[in-house]
Amino acid sequence: MSLLTKRFYQRTAFLSQNSYVETGTYKGENLEAIIDSSLFDNIYSLELDAKWYEYNKNRFSGKGNVHFYHGDSAELLPLVLDKKIESCIFFLDAHYSGPGTAMGIVESPLLSELHTLSQANLTANCVIIIDDCRMLGKKGLTENSKNYQAFDSDWSEITQEEISRILGTNWLRLTNNNRHWSDGKEDQFIFLKIEGLRRTRLQFENYILERLCSKLPQASSINRFFLQKLLLVLSN
Repeated sequence: MSLLTKRFYQRTAFLSQNSYVETGTYKGENLEAIIDSSLFDNIYSLELDAKWYEYNKNRFSGKGNVHFYHGDSAELLPLVLDKKIESCIFFLDAHYSGPGTAMGIVESPLLSELHTLSQANLTANCVIIIDDCRMLGKKGLTENSKNYQAFDSDWSEITQEEISRILGTNWLRLTNNNRHWSDGKEDQFIFLKIEGLRRTRLQFENYILERLCSKLPQASSINRFFLQKLLLVLSN
């Protein structure tokens, strides 16, 4: 599941969002968790693969506040934004992941999605979560996993620098080390608009978090113990 943590709302003073948009429904695992959370008035799910679109549309047919869109998320996202969404989490996860998933014109529409969002004049309470950021800038054969077979991937032009260029300086990037900001995977980026002292505090906390987590793998058992204690303190 990819929801923002209680800590995120405490640190940012953001209000809970009333809409959730995900690009890439796949088997509906994230969607099911989002529905079960009962946090959102409206949920929008965009899926390129016709099989998974129909599967999830039938599976969640009794959920009147869940809206399904079939097609390329780069083309569909502007249609969703026409719904005048004012307070929303955008979870971007629409990319080819090997056999059993759909391949669009490009392997990942992420940059097009971000360009659309950057031009949308989103309110300050909107948040963008980018999944699978371990792929950024990489090219080559992926690893086999529990859910996906290995495939030849190319994200060489989808980089952290290009993402920052598209979104601009108004958007602050947080890294999800230790699942600090989101209950999703640790390789997520969270982008938000925030200014002033709260922005400075978030930047500092995120920097300390990154430094601590980067030292854990190489640390001795004693040092690892103290680093984990520091992480625990930071998480409170």
